[in-house]
Amino acid sequence: MPRILVFFLLCLLAAQSAQASAWLREKGSGFVSTAGVLRGPSSAPQYETRIYADYGVLGHLTLGIDLNQKGAVSESSQVSMLSGHARIFMRLPFTPDAWRMRYTLELGTGIYVRDTNLHTEKIERLRMHTVALALGRGFDSPWGPGWLTAQTTVERREALADPIYKLDASIGLSNKRLFRPLLKVAATRVADDPVSWSLTPTILIGSGKKATWAAGLERTFGPNASVGLELGFWREF
Repeated sequence: MPRILVFFLLCLLAAQSAQASAWLREKGSGFVSTAGVLRGPSSAPQYETRIYADYGVLGHLTLGIDLNQKGAVSESSQVSMLSGHARIFMRLPFTPDAWRMRYTLELGTGIYVRDTNLHTEKIERLRMHTVALALGRGFDSPWGPGWLTAQTTVERREALADPIYKLDASIGLSNKRLFRPLLKVAATRVADDPVSWSLTPTILIGSGKKATWAAGLERTFGPNASVGLELGFWREF
């Protein structure tokens, strides 16, 4: 068990699926987040590492990168399955800055990697493309200002006849307090398989002045139900 904990901490230091967002970065500003999730209970607990970054190239164009890796680790720290993706994307606005409700279009491309039998050292690399539409809005509450965002994504993956559909939504506070709540909901539909979805209540730690820590408890529902601990770090620059 200690080896699993050490491995999880290393995942955090090395590397959030892509973060749903309806806001573009200001020109010359950027954002980076790294996160790690450890899921169980299982004889081979699952782990996931994520890196996400975006940067405002122009006032109406944000470019970004999304890296993700999933696997399972045994007591001897031998990975029995590995999958992940590397994707670049651009985000474009649908609405002017003066509008309270924001809409953005995101176009992405990259590769999906899968290795289900490490003994053969055979790794599949498949092209993938994504199209996403996001909406977001700020609001006022008795606890201070907040925001909500939702994004629906259609993902086309080489060798899959049907697209993958995803929905991500978040609601949180931006009141600059040391501790702030955040709730994330995500759902995925692959072909005719049952919908898999997750609920992740999260606490953001930090006043929001550039650096923030995130700690959440993920509950996944569906064919592969699980409970996971998520830890992450956000940085604006």
